[in-house]
Amino acid sequence: MPSYNSRDVDVIFGGLRLSGWAPDTFCDIEYENDSWSLTIGADGEGIRSRSNDLSAKVTLRLLPSSDANTKLHAQWMADQASGRATVPLVILHVPDGTSHTSDGCWVMKPPKKTYAAKSEPLEWVIQAYRLFPTYGFSTEKP
Repeated sequence: MPSYNSRDVDVIFGGLRLSGWAPDTFCDIEYENDSWSLTIGADGEGIRSRSNDLSAKVTLRLLPSSDANTKLHAQWMADQASGRATVPLVILHVPDGTSHTSDGCWVMKPPKKTYAAKSEPLEWVIQAYRLFPTYGFSTEKP
């Protein structure tokens, strides 16, 4: 019977392995656009067009005590200073080889910070210029 363990998910941003994840969902990947669009003419004839846009937003949720917050903040600061601090991103589910990889990512902005009676996760949004998905051990890229 297959099983899942969140510890089998590695997130490597700019060569640094991140850890200190919030409970429940800790990584969301959402592509910006559909792969295909459909255009229908006045006479009902249609054509579909492929988008080559593989841009995506990756939301990482971290405990406030995680060292990864410092790493992500340092990357954001470096990008603010130079405007050239894009880095690679690898998200890998080790047991089945499912991965999302990009050679050009950056931190969109510092996370919202809330002070309350109970600590809340920090959400960092990473923009990926092109995020290539691979499900299972496939070696093909779109």
